Amino acid sequence: MRLSRAAVICAFLAAGCGGGGGGGTDSPVVATLALSPGVIDTLFSRGLTVQLSVQAKDGGGNVISNPALSFSSGSQTIATVSQTGLITAQGTGKTNITVASGSVSKSVEVVVRRKVASITVTPATRTLSVNQTQVLTVVALDALSTPITGAPTPTFGSSNTAVATVDGVGTVTAVSVGSATITATMVTVDGTRTATSEITVSVQTFPTTATVTLGPSSFSPQTVDIAVNGTVTWNNTSATLHNVMFDASSITDIPDHSSGSNQRTFPAVGTFGYQCNLHPGMTGSVVVH
Repeated sequence: MRLSRAAVICAFLAAGCGGGGGGGTDSPVVATLALSPGVIDTLFSRGLTVQLSVQAKDGGGNVISNPALSFSSGSQTIATVSQTGLITAQGTGKTNITVASGSVSKSVEVVVRRKVASITVTPATRTLSVNQTQVLTVVALDALSTPITGAPTPTFGSSNTAVATVDGVGTVTAVSVGSATITATMVTVDGTRTATSEITVSVQTFPTTATVTLGPSSFSPQTVDIAVNGTVTWNNTSATLHNVMFDASSITDIPDHSSGSNQRTFPAVGTFGYQCNLHPGMTGSVVVH
């Protein structure tokens, strides 16, 4: 069978090129890496993320599509990085995120600082009687509303000191009937944050009796309010051996018992703490007004 001249030429060229038997193109070699952003200082809360962009080029300055890259963090307690370049804040401080391809690598500095985004005051509202006090608690929060420890110490002020005053540690004292706004102010490197507590001072009446139930490991309610010369009854229905030991020597302790009721009268204003010595952590208090 005779081949045409064109077929012969094609066969010759195929043989000269290795017959089409599996030759390939080598992957381009990365010569330079460019990272964006160049410095990361936007992580103001644990758990916040930022995506790192990487551009790889060969020796001729051509952009390489889909280069083989590896990512690593200098300190995973400060920031971690996925193999797609997603950086996640873990703690406070500075570290480097390094991107590598072959023998070429590039790093970017990551700063994680928990910025005080807001503060809260607890309780946000409170009704007091004249001469009664309330300690306010201030908590600093980051961008994800997570509490920040070691935040600056706040200052306090009252909108109406004739009604309620507040000292430097946030203790509010009711002076007279009316209302006042207590403002907590925290000055940080990122600005000033404020929060308020609305205080109402009113003429309050308190019951002359109260009952506390002794459960297997707790007093319920843990705190009761009564008027001066009021009486509190401790009811043990738990069939568990308990006692009621008072911090104040002026109140007679209730000895060990597993059932029954016991009463004590409180003739003076104040807070009277007590506990069951048989069960650590089982505590309560009587607030006398």
